[in-house]
Amino acid sequence: MLVHVVPPTTDVQLAAVVFSIVFEDLDPVATPSTWTTQLHNLRLDELEAPALVHALDKSTGILCLLEEVTFDLSTSTISCRLIDGSMEQWPLVAERCIQALERVLQDVNESALALERETEEKQRERRRYEVPLLPPPTKGSRHRKQRSLLMTLVASVTQNYNIIFPVVNVQVAGL
Repeated sequence: MLVHVVPPTTDVQLAAVVFSIVFEDLDPVATPSTWTTQLHNLRLDELEAPALVHALDKSTGILCLLEEVTFDLSTSTISCRLIDGSMEQWPLVAERCIQALERVLQDVNESALALERETEEKQRERRRYEVPLLPPPTKGSRHRKQRSLLMTLVASVTQNYNIIFPVVNVQVAGL
């Protein structure tokens, strides 16, 4: 069953909330004996067994018959769609119910914003500690320019070295 809560207006920064209520099927071994008896009686009366075995339970039976419930605060209505496709609709007039639904909308939207901020903060932290990837070196003329710049620097240093410390050719006799 889906439960929709539609905010009162579209101007409000609240998003609609959707809840899903699902009852998992029980292990066939753990099925209560009363449910087994009811299923047996349905077969004897040649009636269709319910799609969900929880429809046999008094506390969850109604939920298994409902497919969708919409609390529309903008039109102040409650709409229920049953599993057979029929639709029921009632006015939503209880002020306490409206206030409770508005609190649900606020809580869920605040939680979503907090989760979004947490996610953004984690991404910023991750980016802060990541090593930036350097672009791959390009081949071609750029490499030659770097080498010629290096050679220019070496040449200027050696030229200055020769001016300050001139090279003297000394020959040693007897060698």
